[in-house]
Amino acid sequence: MALVDYARGYELVRESTDIDVLLSSIVDELNVPAGVSLNSRLGAGCDVALDRRGFRKVVDHLIENSVSALTNSGWTPGEGRKPTITIRTEHAGPHVRITVSDNGPGIPPETMRRIFEPLFTTKSFGTGLGLPAVEKILEQHGGGLEVKSTPGEGACFTAWFPAGQIQ
Repeated sequence: MALVDYARGYELVRESTDIDVLLSSIVDELNVPAGVSLNSRLGAGCDVALDRRGFRKVVDHLIENSVSALTNSGWTPGEGRKPTITIRTEHAGPHVRITVSDNGPGIPPETMRRIFEPLFTTKSFGTGLGLPAVEKILEQHGGGLEVKSTPGEGACFTAWFPAGQIQ
């Protein structure tokens, strides 16, 4: 299904949605492995016009990537460091930002240059379409995706899109 959605896209069905309430319900349904801490700091406090199906895919892919980095990459946390994923929302002028960050191994520079290439993956499973699909969904919403990473300190993905309700 990911390949079909990526290749063709799909018609967005936008609904006015309280972003913090929706994200809180998604986080409540997530199953993160034992030993990984998941923190939420939801403070956007606004409605957005978004396609809930697409938004769910964005959140799922970003969380799955963080979980994979923390548990399947061969990375071992340093002394006293617990693998942690943090999800934040904020209303920033005309945009809402959703940040998914982890304190894992980070993304090496040679990988960072390729993470948005369709079919590129560092995993032994998957299609390599997760981040390209996330980027495409956000662009369809009039937004985008930014990534920052420092090897050894983790990765931070910030999805942004217009705040406001359906006109």
